[in-house]
Amino acid sequence: MMVSSLPSMRIGEFGIGPGTLQNVALHHILDGVHQLHIRLAEGTHAGESMYREPHGFTLPAYRGNGDLAAMILRDLEPISTRFAEAAQFREAVIPLVTDISGGDRLTDIWRAYQAFLDLVHRHVMPLAGENGMARVAAGPDRLHVVLSVPAWRPDGRHGGHAGGPVAELTPADYLDSITYLLESRRRCPGGPTRNEMVAVRIAYHLIARGWSPRRPYRAWGASGFRDRQTYLAVADPGPGHLRCTTADAANLAGAAVHVERPAADAADPYRIPALKTVARVRLHTGADAPCSCHVGRPMFAGDAAASMAEGVRLMNGVCGLIFNEGLAECKVVIEGMTVLQAIGFMRAVAAHVRRDPLRQLLSASVNLNTPLLDDRPATRERNDGRPVLVADRYAVGMLAVEMIRAGRFDKVVWDGTGGDRPEQCVLEQLTHEEAVRLVHRAHEAGLPACFAAGIGPEHVPLAVRTGVDGAVVGGLVRYTDTPPFVEEEIAGLLRLRDRAAASVPGRAAGLLARLDRMRYEGSITPADDILRERLFTAVAASDEDAMRELVDVMRHVTALPPDGDHTLICSAVRLIGAGHGSRAAHVFGESWDTRLGGLTELVAERDLAILAAELRTICEAAEPVPERRGPGAALNV
Repeated sequence: MMVSSLPSMRIGEFGIGPGTLQNVALHHILDGVHQLHIRLAEGTHAGESMYREPHGFTLPAYRGNGDLAAMILRDLEPISTRFAEAAQFREAVIPLVTDISGGDRLTDIWRAYQAFLDLVHRHVMPLAGENGMARVAAGPDRLHVVLSVPAWRPDGRHGGHAGGPVAELTPADYLDSITYLLESRRRCPGGPTRNEMVAVRIAYHLIARGWSPRRPYRAWGASGFRDRQTYLAVADPGPGHLRCTTADAANLAGAAVHVERPAADAADPYRIPALKTVARVRLHTGADAPCSCHVGRPMFAGDAAASMAEGVRLMNGVCGLIFNEGLAECKVVIEGMTVLQAIGFMRAVAAHVRRDPLRQLLSASVNLNTPLLDDRPATRERNDGRPVLVADRYAVGMLAVEMIRAGRFDKVVWDGTGGDRPEQCVLEQLTHEEAVRLVHRAHEAGLPACFAAGIGPEHVPLAVRTGVDGAVVGGLVRYTDTPPFVEEEIAGLLRLRDRAAASVPGRAAGLLARLDRMRYEGSITPADDILRERLFTAVAASDEDAMRELVDVMRHVTALPPDGDHTLICSAVRLIGAGHGSRAAHVFGESWDTRLGGLTELVAERDLAILAAELRTICEAAEPVPERRGPGAALNV
């Protein structure tokens, strides 16, 4: 919905005092210095060498407004010596920093803040007018923000009224309304207004003080039944998402917003991003795309076996905080453990982390270039009591599916970093057939799947043709240690993905993902299950003629609607619709009538907890699918 068509609804007012306004303004100036640096570096032909964080990675250590003012001056110094425009900006902003940090009267602080917004408009980004969906007025001791967007309410409707007194918003209500404002703003031409920008910066302040929005979030959904099968997970430490990814609705069409910080040096580890930044990204993303976060490796105090409980509780705490912000996925790196230890670790995390287990995913990232020591009892029994070291990439990928399913995590991520050629894309480290077999096996096990590492424009069609659920596209919007982001790259990648998905191999891979999902949930018919096997063979062999024929034959499956409700409800509806012709009906025999009646009642009552247990029973009752290792893919001991 375009903002111009929204009803003008005065939903409420929020006020802050002079001390809070000082803090909001100084944080805004500090971020503005970094944004100016990015813009100036983008305008050069040597953007890669011109932009670096001025002082390398440092952990923020400021507390009061004096610390913030000192950091602003520190970060201005190096860029003002490299860019003439930055020197002009510095000369104009230093008096404003003094007026804001040393001001006593709210009106004086606000006047200086408005002067800074003029500098933002001239040097950083264009601002469209003043009010828009937010009005800001300064009183003697309070800055009043009146929002004119519909407010989200827990019943899913929009509240507010077109006149009368303006109600005072709670911090949580204010954050919900800002999320809706940001969702609405990216659907209209032009940038934010000055007052909208101030309103968002006040929301940042509330986030830093522990408040979170309650607005619904977008979940990943089921393989084969999303609006697009292969989502591009756009990876960035956070600021690039705020500035670019979430600024345009077109950037979120079939994309996931993934927060991940790359390793720059030993002091800047490839693990947990700043949680305040994660919360800002979630605020901006709203319900328009799944939002995920790289959490990193378990933190063991030495040996994994000796400190498993500590590692599990630390991981639970971090993931719980991230899920509480409304993110759809936490990605945990599984390494430094044997297979049996990893299964125990994942089971403990899955059992105790605070989240909605029906919509928020725990994903396990397994590096294909790191051998796994398979010490499961069944493996030892087959190998004279010894564990087996699995080193072949494809075998590691297959073992990861078994390990993650046994560990009760929800999603598998195959990472291709490291190895003989660290810069090589993960999809170039596997053959097409191996990649298809991995994805196919994960889907048969009910796991969404993702490839990560080195995926560029030329690899997006390769990912689509495997039927994978996600492909992590990194290095596009990062503003550290890589060239500044060119925003059109996201839209271009999404167009590449859509063209690949519309091709015969893309349509066949998407159909295979759908059939695999139906096979997992039991709604597939025995006849379609046979065709599914033929389609798998054709997709793995890149047999375009066979793919075209099978896609045409199975139009009744492609005609099924994408999920428009909770994933569990849609799975149950498919089982009910298949009646006695489904695979589940053949497995349960005469008792299927009773189960169908129970499913119908659970869907009507929307009892998701009991429905989840019933669907799990149906899935587990189906006979296991034989493991496919592929031609010549033996375990490397």
